[in-house]
Amino acid sequence: MVMRAFLPAFLLAVLTGTASALLPSPAAANTLSSLVMPGELVSGHAKYERQCQKCHDQPAQTVSNASCLACHEEQAADIEAGTGFHGRLKNMEERKCKDCHGEHKGRRFDIMGLDKETFDHRNTDFLLKGEHLKVECARCHGSGNKYRDASHQCSVCHKDDEPHEGRLGDKCTDCHSEAGWRELKFDHAKTRFPLTASHKDVACGNCHPDRRFKETARNCYACHGINDIHAGHMGRQCDKCHETTKWTRPKFDHRRDTSFPLTGKHDKVSCESCHKADPFRDKPATACVSCHEKDDEHEGRRGRRCDDCHTPLGWAKTTFDHAQTRFPLRNSHASVACGSCHKGAMFEDKLSLNCVSCHEKNDPHKNQEGDACEKCHTDRGWRVGVAFSHDLTRFPLTGLHTITPCAECHLGASFQDAETQCVSCHRKDDPHGEALGRNCERCHTPNGWRLWNFDHGKETGFPLEGKHERLVCTGCHKRPAAADGPIALSADCHGCHAKDEPHRGAYGRECGRCHTPQGFNQLKQRLR
Repeated sequence: MVMRAFLPAFLLAVLTGTASALLPSPAAANTLSSLVMPGELVSGHAKYERQCQKCHDQPAQTVSNASCLACHEEQAADIEAGTGFHGRLKNMEERKCKDCHGEHKGRRFDIMGLDKETFDHRNTDFLLKGEHLKVECARCHGSGNKYRDASHQCSVCHKDDEPHEGRLGDKCTDCHSEAGWRELKFDHAKTRFPLTASHKDVACGNCHPDRRFKETARNCYACHGINDIHAGHMGRQCDKCHETTKWTRPKFDHRRDTSFPLTGKHDKVSCESCHKADPFRDKPATACVSCHEKDDEHEGRRGRRCDDCHTPLGWAKTTFDHAQTRFPLRNSHASVACGSCHKGAMFEDKLSLNCVSCHEKNDPHKNQEGDACEKCHTDRGWRVGVAFSHDLTRFPLTGLHTITPCAECHLGASFQDAETQCVSCHRKDDPHGEALGRNCERCHTPNGWRLWNFDHGKETGFPLEGKHERLVCTGCHKRPAAADGPIALSADCHGCHAKDEPHRGAYGRECGRCHTPQGFNQLKQRLR
């Protein structure tokens, strides 16, 4: 009765905020918690039932994610790392723990809310594929253990049905897949011993007895030593001569497997002709004279390297390659008889590499151009592909000079005798008859006689302005072109205008004091 009488008053105190005055602390808090708590907590949280502040910062206040994650540290770590079920949920930062995990619904309430029928394993760190999709949850997630604690290691679940008994390690996925034990993804080609040809048809147990897959010998002899018809005389590396197709198809290649490839007539010689002792074991010398010393017609004068000049095709087929010397023979040189250059002891007296050592007598330049003929000429012929560049001389060719035949300026092969002055070539076609001097380039360019660059102001000191600019040259320069010496006129106005001067000399000869080249009527000043 006392409690019933007290309860309305206490609730009124809660509503008015005076509950703390009615009950002492902490008893007040415990009583308050039991009165306002909407229901019992689940069994896992039961110990916190009278510690509201463990989850609620204030009574009746909504539980924050931070409060939940403060205790559930594993889930907090998953969210931080983006792993596990909670870490993989979309928009996790916008979700609230209480939306999925309600509380105050009784001791037996399933706060996890896990529906095993609809749970999507893709939201975990272990995607279910193949045969794993058919496995009951309890096979991997044992009773009493957290779901998150299930191991991802194959051997943890398959320890009892693992036929290799641990000999191949615990990474079953190296060979197997979730499709089934017999659906192997093991690729022998990725091992140190790829299977080829006949080896592909051999049962695994023939090489791996008792399922011993590690440390299997890769040497042919380990498997084939029992039926070695050579009885070990050829060594233990069968693959040097045989392939994995058939024993009867030897792959021994004298070119590839020895330092003496058989070519030409050597290919037709019987093995015993060279391998006279124990065949294939005692290696004969590879020097030519070891076999051919008796039939050396040079009697050793050319040394012991017959292959410097001869080929296995026959003694008559010489292989001497002038390209391997200091003077490779190309183009016209290639057709020259050896005796034309080697006049002494053939091949023994070393010749000079200088062109003039052979061509001095027929040098049309008379040694004016030096002894490096190759600077201008090639070995294709004296007149073929001449590489001479006039740009590197004291007279570079520009304009119309570039298309002028050499013989027009160079009357002989002594090219350096040609002069560089214009008149040396153009004296006959000079319309001025040297009346304007010998420096044609003062007015003309190599681009053509009519393309002038003559500047009257710079060249004469008398710039043409006003009406002077429109005059033809002969308007002032009236002296016949055949006159001796350069034409030089006075810059005095009176020199040209004496006849049309209306003042008749009354104002002197300096017309420029009053008049301008723009016209006589253009006066600088007027008399008053």
